[in-house]
Amino acid sequence: MLKRTLVFLALLLITSLALAERDNDNEAVTLSIPNMVCMSCEMRIDQALLAVDGVVATRFDLDAKTVTVHFNADVTSSEALTEATEAIGYPATIVSSPTEAG
Repeated sequence: MLKRTLVFLALLLITSLALAERDNDNEAVTLSIPNMVCMSCEMRIDQALLAVDGVVATRFDLDAKTVTVHFNADVTSSEALTEATEAIGYPATIVSSPTEAG
């Protein structure tokens, strides 16, 4: 079960990164999520963020307890991203403003 989950996450990451690089209209924002302490937390947060319309990729740094989210600003906002994480019990703060993802 763990092996399947890891393979799924790897494929999801590769697909998300490919989509993010394909779309130059994306912005990126980094969120600090202090109570993200394990891979299970990361998976739940990833699912919540990817469920937000306009999110195309996520990149986690579990040690720093941050996630960088690439999204289409015409579809969603950084505030919607923090609302999505808060809705599942992981309050987040914006540590970098949205910038053009390249």
